[in-house]
Amino acid sequence: MSMETKKIMIIISVILVLSVLLVLLYPLRHGKEIEKNLEKTSFCGDTICDENENFYDCCEDCGCPSGEYCDERTKKCEILSVELSENEINSLVRGYLKDKIIHKIQPVGVTVFNNEPVKIVTVNISSEKGTVTVVLGITQEKIVYTISPLG
Repeated sequence: MSMETKKIMIIISVILVLSVLLVLLYPLRHGKEIEKNLEKTSFCGDTICDENENFYDCCEDCGCPSGEYCDERTKKCEILSVELSENEINSLVRGYLKDKIIHKIQPVGVTVFNNEPVKIVTVNISSEKGTVTVVLGITQEKIVYTISPLG
């Protein structure tokens, strides 16, 4: 191997060693900048409640206070309530179960179904199996789900 070739090989080796050292040492020297750039990539919906988010502007990550639910469309907390009078509940239930003998209608709470507040109502009705309880989910204007042992 000629002296010229040896010089070129040494120069290439030095460049490679320096490149490897630069790659290895860069994160140590610039680690804070890398962390800051990673923090900037956070967004509402990334399942992490970051310091610049709260339940008012990103309940999807931060949750909601008790008695509220996270509206999936707006990503804001909304009050969990369905304002229905006893007469409105009775009318909706009796219209829905018009062919059943109803013994008792009892509102038991509120939940969210398909991103909408729903009043949960238990209804005791007569069937060939005796008295059974049917659970209904009611919005302001309609029954949206039924859980029934009757099938």
